[in-house]
Amino acid sequence: MPWSTLEVRWFLSGPLAESGAVLEAWFRHRPRYGGRDAPAPLAWAPAPPAWRQDHYLLLPGADDLSIKWREGRFEIKGRTAGLGHRVFAPAVEGACERWVKWTYAGEPIERHFRDLLRDGAERGVVTVEKRRLQRHLRLDPSGAVEVGPLDPRERGVNIELTQVRLAGSPGAPSGPHWSLAFEGFPGEEVLPAFARVVGRFLEGCPALPLAPERSMSYPRWLLTLDQPARASG
Repeated sequence: MPWSTLEVRWFLSGPLAESGAVLEAWFRHRPRYGGRDAPAPLAWAPAPPAWRQDHYLLLPGADDLSIKWREGRFEIKGRTAGLGHRVFAPAVEGACERWVKWTYAGEPIERHFRDLLRDGAERGVVTVEKRRLQRHLRLDPSGAVEVGPLDPRERGVNIELTQVRLAGSPGAPSGPHWSLAFEGFPGEEVLPAFARVVGRFLEGCPALPLAPERSMSYPRWLLTLDQPARASG
């Protein structure tokens, strides 16, 4: 069953990412929402100190499609609409995009696709190791934020701060990388509430300004890593 999301993501590298401990501390204490004045649920995925590996099959010149192997699942994700750069708050501007994802799992899927998406530049596969810190917010029918258990069938916003490192990618720029991302769902319905959540959550973010040139999807980021402008941060 396809899963539709509305997304904005920034990648931080170089000096911005070197203050990762400060960024993580800020993320852990953000934010308080709603009448209950309770912090949004917080969870590591996976639990520390583990790192998850995602194996991406890169298509030259295609930043609108993500094909990857993740923990026994074959995932295909395509961009269905680019909504342009949006100013979410002062010093916060990013590329807002709508994506649809299909996920397949099971023994036949693993037998046919796991070996296809193994490491190897000759295969066009890049392995990205991730350590994610996530928050989950639920949206009521009016678009107001609620705090509580999140059901995938409900309206909501996932927020993640991810440490990123590359494996098996000679020539990729060295140094730390972080990704700060917001994912609203269902993607066709939540734009006004999504924009409010992004703007409010990022108040006081130590990584500000979050500029549009740092805002992109994983496929685009991986395709541009070898560009000198990207490598210099």
